[in-house]
Amino acid sequence: MPLCGENYTLNEIKNDEIVRGLKGQYFYVNMYEADYYNLLTFKGGKYVLKDFEKYNNAFNELKEKVLTKLKDDNNYKYKVFIKGSADAAGNETFKTKFAPKYRYDSICYYKKFEGKKNFFAQELECKELQEPITNEMLPNLRAQFLFEKYTALIPAEFETPIILDGSVELEISSKERNAAIILYFSKK
Repeated sequence: MPLCGENYTLNEIKNDEIVRGLKGQYFYVNMYEADYYNLLTFKGGKYVLKDFEKYNNAFNELKEKVLTKLKDDNNYKYKVFIKGSADAAGNETFKTKFAPKYRYDSICYYKKFEGKKNFFAQELECKELQEPITNEMLPNLRAQFLFEKYTALIPAEFETPIILDGSVELEISSKERNAAIILYFSKK
């Protein structure tokens, strides 16, 4: 399985158990714009990418070079997770409305295990959302947006992603305004 392609890279996560009970290898999937080396990030205060199509090549390449191999290899089991994040800019003051066409009444995700930031229970929690949207809500809204795009681009015969409860990072940086795909696999 190639760790990088033209429009994606897989970066190994050193922790072998991000989701409780799923020990194996985890990788961040970095998606890049077609013909550019820009990572998938969101503008401050936003959870929708209006020009998302420029990442379609990355999704197609990931499906062909990685997901198809994992799906067809009977020696491995795999799962796909999506985790959003936001930076602390606007923590106290940011409030806005849902984006047109992307109003999510609720979002379901694996919740953090015992409050740990990067360790998750295999327990689905659903949270209802209402306006105004706050900075605290942006990580999971970004993950839900990416989930929607992923499921539209990757056929149903592949694993459906599971959202992991996202976090607001203390650092104020555009690189924290993202939603990341996390690929897990282990030998059967």
